[in-house]
Formats: sequence, C-alpha cells, structure tokens
Amino acid sequence: MTGKNNPVSVKDKAQKPKKKPSVIDASLLKDIGDGKHRKENAGFPYIPIPSLPYNNNNSLTTSSTLLQTLNPGAYAVGYSLTLAKDDFLHIKLCANDFDALLFLLDENYNVFSIDDDDGDDDDCYNGGEQIMAVIPKTGNYYIIATSFGSAITGSFTIDVNLLPFSFNTVSSFPYTDIQTLSSVSQSFPLYPSYYAEGYVMTLQMGDRFDIDFTGSDDVEIILWGGYGDMFEDYGTYIQDSIGIPAAGQYIVFILYDGAATCNYTLNLDVTGFMYNIVSSFPYTDTNQLSSSSQEFIYGYTEGYSMFLQTNDVLIVDFTSDNDLAVLLSDEYGGWISSNVGSSMQFVANISATGTYYLYVIDMFGDGTTCNYTLNLDSMFFIYTHIPSLPYTDDGQLTAASQIMPYSSLCSGCYAEGYSLNLDYGDYVKITLSSGTFYLIDSDGKLLYSGDSTVLSAMYSGKYYIIVADNAALNYTLHVDYTIPDYTFIPILSLPYTHNSELTMYSQMYFPGRLSAGYSLALTAGDTVTIDYYSTNYGLDARLVVLNEAYSTITDQNIDNGIYDGERFILIAPYTGMYYIVATTVDIFEMGNYRLEVYSTTTTGISETEDTPSLRIYPNPTDGQLRIINYELRDGNVEIYDVVGQVVFTSAMSSTSPDMTIDISHLSAGLYFLKINNTVIKVVKQ
Repeated sequence: MTGKNNPVSVKDKAQKPKKKPSVIDASLLKDIGDGKHRKENAGFPYIPIPSLPYNNNNSLTTSSTLLQTLNPGAYAVGYSLTLAKDDFLHIKLCANDFDALLFLLDENYNVFSIDDDDGDDDDCYNGGEQIMAVIPKTGNYYIIATSFGSAITGSFTIDVNLLPFSFNTVSSFPYTDIQTLSSVSQSFPLYPSYYAEGYVMTLQMGDRFDIDFTGSDDVEIILWGGYGDMFEDYGTYIQDSIGIPAAGQYIVFILYDGAATCNYTLNLDVTGFMYNIVSSFPYTDTNQLSSSSQEFIYGYTEGYSMFLQTNDVLIVDFTSDNDLAVLLSDEYGGWISSNVGSSMQFVANISATGTYYLYVIDMFGDGTTCNYTLNLDSMFFIYTHIPSLPYTDDGQLTAASQIMPYSSLCSGCYAEGYSLNLDYGDYVKITLSSGTFYLIDSDGKLLYSGDSTVLSAMYSGKYYIIVADNAALNYTLHVDYTIPDYTFIPILSLPYTHNSELTMYSQMYFPGRLSAGYSLALTAGDTVTIDYYSTNYGLDARLVVLNEAYSTITDQNIDNGIYDGERFILIAPYTGMYYIVATTVDIFEMGNYRLEVYSTTTTGISETEDTPSLRIYPNPTDGQLRIINYELRDGNVEIYDVVGQVVFTSAMSSTSPDMTIDISHLSAGLYFLKINNTVIKVVKQ
C-alpha cells in the first residue's frame, strides 16, 4: 500500500519464528461462520458483560480455565454479552506478556470470528488483536481471550464496544453502488476524521473477490474478515482480486479524509474456484500450470477436493518441472501443510472428518507452462498423544501393529505413532532403545531418523514420532526436556549481582538469541526475586527460569523499550537446582545488562502459629481467608502459585486491620500469600 497512513491496520504482519511462517494453524482456525465441529464447551465459565462500552484488566493464570477444543491446553478467560441484529461490534485484546488469540462465538458456541495477526509476544505494540463484526441476529454471543500457545500466563486488557455505523448489505453479485462521501456522510467511529461507507457480505472459501473502484479523490479501501485485515489500498482508481481463505462475514470500508466531496462508483463481484474431485485412493493426476490456469490466493493454481476422516493420513508424492507450492487446507481455510519444491513426499495427519483441499500453486513463476505429476493415497493411522514430559513407553512392534505411512522411509514396516505439542524454543531429547524412530513436523516433513536426537522446536505446535521396523521388536521410547550444550554460572550466595554484556561471542539458549546462564540451589519454600535489565540502549530483555529438569517455570518479556527490565519472584516448590537464562527477544541483540538475585524472608504460619501482628485463618481454607494485620496496613495482598505466578491480588485496607478475601476460585494446592516482604504458606483445600 502506498499513499497516506493507514487508519485501521495498525499491525505488523511480519511473524517471528515462534509460529511457522506461511501456515495458518489448522488446529485453531476452523469453522469460521459455521462451526460443524469446532466449538467450545458450553460449560466454559463466561463473565457477563453488563453494558457497553466495557473494559476489563485481567490475567491468564494457572487457575484459569483450560480450553478443550478451540486451542486445547491454553488458559483462557471468557465473556458473554447479548447483542442485537445489525449491531457493529468492536473487540480489542491487548496483551503485553504473550502472543494473544481472540475468538468471537455465536449463541451456539460456534466460532464466528477470530484474530491472531501479530505473532508477537507483545500484542499491544501493534494495536492488539481486533475483531469487527456486524451481528447477523439478536442473541447471546461469547468472547474468549486466550494465548496462541498452551499453558501460557500473563496479563491482558480487553475492550468491547458497539460502534455507531450503518452498512450496505451485499446480498448478491455482481454488485454496484454509486455514492458520495462528504462532510454530511457518516464518520468512521474508530477514526472520526474519516468519512466512510461500509459494505457487509458473506463469502465462501476459494472465492475470487473482485474490487473495482473509481473515485473523484483519493480514498482508503479496506477488506476486513476471515482472520482480520486482509486487503488495503489507496487511490482514486483501485482494482484488485483477492482470494478468500475461509467462509464467513467480510466487510469493505471506503474511507475518505479529504476536505472536498468524493464521488465514486464501486463494483464488487465473486468468481468461484473449480476443483478436481478426488473420489477414491490411490489417485494420480498429470497436469500443468500456465497463464491460462485459474488463480486462487497466491498465483496460478490447480485445486483438488477430497473427503477424509479422523486419523486418516494423506500421503502426497509430487514432482514438477519447476519449484511449485503444494498446500493442504481444511474446508474452512485452515492451512494444515505447506511445502515448496520440484520433488516432494510428505504426509498430512487428519484430526477431524470433513472435506479437504489441496492446491498446486505457481507462486514464483511468470506464467510459463509447468508440468507436474501428483500422486495421492490415504491410510488409517493412530498416534498416541504424549500428554506431558517426561514420558516413557515400553512398546512392541508385531504383525498386528500399524503399517508405516511413510513408505519411502520404511516400506511395509510395522509402526507405532506418537504425537506431542511443544512451544517454540523447547529442547526435547528423544531416545529409543532398539529400532528406528522418525521425527516428523506438522507439514509432514522428516526432521530426523535414528535412535537418539535433541529436537529444538522451531515453532509452537504438534510434532510426530513414528517408531518403525521391518521386523518385530520390543522397544522403550523416552522423551523429556533437556538443554543444549550450555554453560551456567553458579550463584554461590545471595544477594548476587552480575554486570555483564551480551556479545556476538555469547552462547545461545534459543536459536539466534544471545544469552547468559546462571544456576542457583534453593530449599523448598525459599523466595527469591530475580531482576534482569538492560543498562544501555536497544536490548529488549527476556528472562527465562527453569527447574531442575530444564522445564520452563517462566519465560517473560513484560516490559518493552529502552532500559528494558524483567522481574520474577520465584517461590521454590522443591529443594534442588534452578536455572536462570538472561537473553533477548530479537535475534542477535547485543548490549550491557545487570542481573540481581536476592532472597525474601518466607514465614510459614498455620492456624495455631499466629504472630502478634499478623494472623491468617482458617489455614488450610476452602475459600474464605481472613487476614488480621496490625502493622502492614499499606500495600497489597498477593498470592503466588508454586511456580511463582501471581494468581490473586488485592489492596490492603488502610482503615481496618481486619479483611477477608475469597480464593474459592483457586485450585486445591499449596500457595504463598505475600504482604510486603512477609510471605506465608497457605493451603487451599
């Protein structure tokens, strides 16, 4: 886009390597506008929104509800509200601590809209996640604020509002509208200096949506829908064709900030996309792409549709004259696999029954004819999900085992499969006592084959392990977190201060991120504060704390900017070693930093062990906790879980020494209540 500043799209679309580039995660982006099998459980607890506008500061914590279907294993907070037909709803989710994900569900808990554009650990920096939707019918609607990855905590702010704006409904195509924008036109509510017209319509996945605009002055045109801001352009004559990635509601905005009058003619049209029907397997097609081929989203394209079932494995074998892209999506536009090359073999693991689409695309060509051969086959294959690490399985390969789906790797071999979810930056060691395992990424590409390896997760998502052999055997598979070849500086006593520098010679903990490591021995119940901050311009600090198994206790980048700093209060849940990694957000960032680690006194007080100045009871408690406090009137009451995450906070009463707090929403277990520098163990029954 060229010309004036864009008033709506305030997001940086470039993704960090936290998520796989060029692939929309199909496990998240399902059923936009339909919801046949991607809805959240109706029993999910939703906070009622009493009136609009609505603002809420909240947090994802270890006590938050876990999503079951939309993003399994992710902490989430839900909101409910009643909306009327034709309401123009605007939702903004701003999270400083994590890569946020925002859902809008209809009255049947089906996904109506979704946004996850930033791919960034600071979703506030570029405007946050945003949903704009014209409500199709009166009823109850539901909002879910969550994170892209699983088991991620952090604070967020959500704003929900109804915007005063009326739309033209586009019910059929082709569609033409002749309009005038001037000072008597309605203004765009997010940017009132812009006069605006809006057009709302329903489009299908695979549609080619054509925009043809001619005006008497420069305007901004924005297409919003699917997964957010899809298209923008600026000028007096705008003509483009946009591939629609998912079925659902789409909105065209015409925005004008001129002082004069703008007369315009807008023509909208839709052309469908034709697919080759794959009615049975195995399937072979010899075809070609050229300038006479139809186009989908990226370039000249040939498409194939097929029906697949849960636990099917689609086997793809492809050869061509030149490099082409082969993409697989579900029926709602969620990308499952993407591969580029002139010769490729990969498989796709199918998680839900439905129609799937495979696209062969000339993304890089100039229209020169390119010949290709596509072979497809399908087989049933079940993966055992690894729920947590460490994980050990004593298994067998026999004639009754499954058959290896990757025939090019081990033709006709007995096989057993395993799947696990990892976060970007995880290091996992996989060992097999006998035989060979094959490590596969979510695109179906082979990452490793052998009996032992350390995997550095380059994206957040699913990985697959297949144990296979051409003969029967007994084996033991072991998977656990580990660390790379990495050196930790021992912290021998507290308080500890270290002024140092990250340079091009520093070791790396995450790929491409310079870092320094520290080790610290603690006793269960010890409380230490870790401060890590930059002492010069330009270093965006990232603080990681690991347990003795090198599993992550926290991975945070809360503050951003110059002289960036991170603070984490660690309450040791066990006696043993802990590890601190001082690193950065961006690749190859260098600069000076300071690390401070110091202890905080921890006092264990039970119901019968009161002190003259502070009493807390009943302890253990089933929810209500009374605090009688004679000396520490000012300050906050904070409750931490065993990994040091804040799960409750409340201001102390300045007028009364007696207050009662309700922690009935917390799960049963051990917690630590902190008032200023006094920390008390609390047991929630």
